[in-house]
Amino acid sequence: MLKKNDIKTRIGKNLKRLRTDRGLTQDMLGAMLKPNPVDGSHIAAIEGGKGVSDDILARICNALKVDIWEFYWTEDIPVIKDKQELEDIRQRREAAKIGIADMVREAEASWITAAKKKESIVPESTNKGLQRRIIKQKKVY
Repeated sequence: MLKKNDIKTRIGKNLKRLRTDRGLTQDMLGAMLKPNPVDGSHIAAIEGGKGVSDDILARICNALKVDIWEFYWTEDIPVIKDKQELEDIRQRREAAKIGIADMVREAEASWITAAKKKESIVPESTNKGLQRRIIKQKKVY
């Protein structure tokens, strides 16, 4: 269950990630907040999960040139920077789905090939039973 402090912690971790990705110190980021800069200790408190006001969060977004959603990002959610990256993620997910279907088809083909090889050495009287088993196995997949 998500708690209020979990949200504060997530915002703090993402603020630190965004700040360090840009090579900024806490003091540097605090000085960038216009029109009223804040002290680096205030940024440290936010990163520590103390919470942030809407006003400060909006000013941080403007200073870092990011959207608000980036503060709610988790490892389970990919950070998407533009439409092309979003399309790439969709294509990779679709390819993964297709890949699984291809793996199933390859396994079926391999099994059928193996069964046919066995069929050639099985006496003629048991060939019909083997063929029925092959047909039944095809239906399972």
